[in-house]
Amino acid sequence: MGNKPNLSVPQKPTVNVRLDQLEQLVCSDCGHDKFVQLVDVRTLPALLSPNRQEGIVVTAAGIACSECGAENKAKPKSTLVLGEEMMGLQQKTLDNRFTYHQPQQKSIATFVQIRKAAKDLAELINNQCPDSREMSLSITKLEECVFWANASIARYQDDSDGS
Repeated sequence: MGNKPNLSVPQKPTVNVRLDQLEQLVCSDCGHDKFVQLVDVRTLPALLSPNRQEGIVVTAAGIACSECGAENKAKPKSTLVLGEEMMGLQQKTLDNRFTYHQPQQKSIATFVQIRKAAKDLAELINNQCPDSREMSLSITKLEECVFWANASIARYQDDSDGS
């Protein structure tokens, strides 16, 4: 097999900072150092809702001084979310997820077995369930199930046999 291109992504820097080392943000109007989060709340009409029921949408809209209510207008030069490095995926995981995995000969029978079992279940659902959004979603989720099951085999197959 030929050389594969290097598709690695630069590693995110990790940040180890104690809060007492950071500058405290204070209200420019009253000097208070505590803030509340502001949210934007909108109504969601039933026609636009995924469950066809009226609802609300809440999004972050900024912060305001908890003492005087003044909205903070300061724009930081950069934004750092502490703990972000803990939420990111490790490079090894990203590389594995976005690399082509040639199926090994020994895995092909398992792929076929999974697809056959899923097709049998899909036919049962198609024949026994009323035509509905829910029936259609169950078939879609079954397709996703086959995809992820086969991806797990391809991504983590034992390649010690050299094939």
